[in-house]
Order: sequence, then structure tokens, then C-alpha cells
Amino acid sequence: TWGKLRRFTAGLLRDLDGCTVASERERELVQRLVPGYRHLTVVPNGLEPERYEGDFGPVEPDTLVFPGSLTYIANLLAMEFFLREVMPRIIARRPGMRLFITGRTEGVDLARLPLSDSVVLTGYLEDVRPRIARSQVCVVPMTVGGGTRLKILEAMALGTPVVSTTKGAEGLEVRSGEEILIADDPDAFASQVIRLLEDPALRERLARNGRRLVQERYDWREIGRRFEAFLEQVVAEWNDVDIS
Repeated sequence: TWGKLRRFTAGLLRDLDGCTVASERERELVQRLVPGYRHLTVVPNGLEPERYEGDFGPVEPDTLVFPGSLTYIANLLAMEFFLREVMPRIIARRPGMRLFITGRTEGVDLARLPLSDSVVLTGYLEDVRPRIARSQVCVVPMTVGGGTRLKILEAMALGTPVVSTTKGAEGLEVRSGEEILIADDPDAFASQVIRLLEDPALRERLARNGRRLVQERYDWREIGRRFEAFLEQVVAEWNDVDIS
């Protein structure tokens, strides 16, 4: 399948004047498919930072949040991994910990998840911002899936520090220890969550850096300006081509 897709993409791009991708990783893959392809740029997913400003209520102690519907298999697998492998390690250190899982659960086989009194299924929320903003840590323990994680950008915009797997943060220009904490195995993931819970200065630093990153890199207005400049460049060079 990859071989077919590679040939199709390479052939398609040779007939197109420009191409955009959502992440630097995707840009590298396209460059490998079509070496020397000229008009290729990253146009990431984004959000409107001002929508995430304001008072959404006080932060609640010993609270985690996973903003994602369990009807999406990648989210369900993430929670299966987290609840089986990571949550018990956290509870051993912080017995009062609660995890809020937002989003729909209709049609989901919840029996595959080791649910307990420490887990709150909120169901669909008309506005997820207060729940994220009032949680101490946002966890993104994704093990599969594609694209970029808007849930991480939303948490950062709200000032909620994030602990994620490498897969969860894939496609985002984040640095572990600066805007986010990255961990992939259960012990490391649990340790990073506990570290955030017990270190207010670290939480504040990640919150501050995360907000700055969203404003500078993932604001739709700035993304739109970069995209517009890319289109103008492609069109300008196309108009200069001698087709006689």
C-alpha cells in the first residue's frame, strides 16, 4: 500500500504547482518522495488564541483531563493504555487523583476499560474549555493515529500543562521540558505527571511557554498570512513561466 501511495503521490505532485502539508515531518516525507520539489510549505493546524482567554474557574487539585471522544479508536486505545498501565502508578502516589475523559461514549465497549471511581466520563460537553482549564494536567497518551493534536494546542492555549507520548505530540513543534513533557513508557509517563503535580514552578513555566508557542506559531491569523504569501509566490512564478 505504501509503495502504491508513494508512486501516486510522486506522480501527482509533478503535475501540481504547489503543495502544503500540516507538519515538518510530512514536509520531509514529501521531499523524499519528490526530491527538489520546489513549492512545498508547512501550513499547520491552528486555533484562535483569544477564544481561550478569560476566567474558566479555579484549577482543581489532583485532576487530570483527556479531551477526546472514545468513539474514535485512537482515543479509546490511548485510554486503554493509560488506565491499565499508567493510572495505577499515579494513584499509588496520589490516591485522590481524578481523571476526566470528555466526549461521547455512545456505542463504545466501555468494558474494555478498567474504570473506577477515579475516572469521570463527562460525556459530550458543549464547551470543553472550562474542564481543561480547571484541570492540573492534560494527558495525551496516544499510541496510534495521524494528524496533529488540536487537544494539545487547546490545552496550551488555556494554560494547562501537557504530558504526551511522542506519537501524541507528532506534528507539533514542541520541546519536551519547555512547552510540554514527553514520555512513552508507563513508568516515565506516570513520573512526568507526578512531577508536574508536585512542582508548581514547572507547571507555570510549561503553561507560560505553551501559551507563547500557540500565539506565535499556531494562531490562525499568522498561519493565514504565511499561507497567503505562499500562494502569491506560487502564482507569481507561474505567471512568469514562458508558455510560448
